[in-house]
Amino acid sequence: MGISYIELLLGIAILSFILLVFVQVLFYSMLSVKGSQFRSLAYNWATDRLEYLKSLSYDDPVLTPLYPVWSDDGEKELVEGILFKRKLRVSEITQGLLKNIEVKVEWTERKEDRNVTVSSYKANY
Repeated sequence: MGISYIELLLGIAILSFILLVFVQVLFYSMLSVKGSQFRSLAYNWATDRLEYLKSLSYDDPVLTPLYPVWSDDGEKELVEGILFKRKLRVSEITQGLLKNIEVKVEWTERKEDRNVTVSSYKANY
């Protein structure tokens, strides 16, 4: 008694299905990891700029309130074929005492627009 062709074909079909599912899971997990890397890069880039802006004096012209307009700070970075653009928005919370600084990094990944925004306050003391 050996294995019939039907049993052999059924076994190959089951193994092929399992392999196909495994390859799809692997592919989507790789995309997810790449997306996380892009988000992390964008967050770090935005945070670096925010820390620089916080180190400026309260009256520095770069920190002139433009709310609600996002101004392009002219910084762009190309990483693995993805273009990251950084924007800045400053709003005065309390006249002469407190400003809100927001930095946003935008990029397009897999035909979807993505962004990361970080913000902090700058006090005049």
